Amino acid sequence: MFQWYRAGEPFAGEAFSPTPYDWRQVLHAPGAFDVTALRDFIETHSLAGLRPHQELLVDPPPGVRAAVVPDGSRALIYAPWPTALTLAVDEPAEWTASQWTLEDRRRRHPRITIRPGELYVDNPAAMGDSVLLLTRPAHPAATPALRLPARAASTAQERPQP
Repeated sequence: MFQWYRAGEPFAGEAFSPTPYDWRQVLHAPGAFDVTALRDFIETHSLAGLRPHQELLVDPPPGVRAAVVPDGSRALIYAPWPTALTLAVDEPAEWTASQWTLEDRRRRHPRITIRPGELYVDNPAAMGDSVLLLTRPAHPAATPALRLPARAASTAQERPQP
């Protein structure tokens, strides 16, 4: 692993990975502190206890991953590249969305479209991977707020985010 490897020493993982760079070199590589930034993000936005919840994604693009907190009031979606997403949620008008690109760590407010049982989140205005944070007020009942709803056809409403 990078964090332990020293140049010139044997590397036990050569069967599945090329020899890594020395850990001191890696500290200067782009993305070296992404895990630290992710931890800060999770703590700042009260995302402890995230659980995988791929069912949130309608026709998910490859590599996109979704997770929710136990009370269902927040969800985090990772996308490895810019992509529009359709999310299956109950009471879609209650949700707000914010997006951060990992390269520059800038917060963006994506355009979302409300549909019955769904939120459509437009492509982010930046290149690279990003995380999308969905939030809504916590409900008194401890039932999961993110679930696959019954589909209904209706005209979509657009709601720009603040």
